[in-house]
Amino acid sequence: MFTKYFSAALFLLISLVGQNAFALDNVWLFKGVYIEEVTFYDGGSDNILQLRLSDVSQPTETFTCGPTSQAGVVGLTAGSGNQDKIRANLSAALAAQAQHLPVDVIVNKAGCDTSSRDNDNTLTYPNASSHSGIGLDLRGIRVRYE
Repeated sequence: MFTKYFSAALFLLISLVGQNAFALDNVWLFKGVYIEEVTFYDGGSDNILQLRLSDVSQPTETFTCGPTSQAGVVGLTAGSGNQDKIRANLSAALAAQAQHLPVDVIVNKAGCDTSSRDNDNTLTYPNASSHSGIGLDLRGIRVRYE
């Protein structure tokens, strides 16, 4: 009996350590912010989700990414084989925005998109006049109930 629980605990520990080893730049960067704008569009071979957040002036850690610091945007691109990430984040973002609930946002601090056009070079990002790119790489949203 002990061996069974020990094996399960050891597996869980290894899994968590393994996940964290590859996710060192993934951080809950913004906490208790509101989603002001949700933009979802087809960029040719990629679908693109961009969120404009209400206040990015008090991140939990320092970061360097012009579009996020200047315009308060974070984004996610996903090709045809990876649409579940887009759908999950889009659903959570729209639910939070519709109910005016605060969110916590996890991003990859090492991923900052500063390109003003999508990968196919067919579509200019919607707010490219104020900045270039979709910002820090969005990894997840936690909707808070307050």
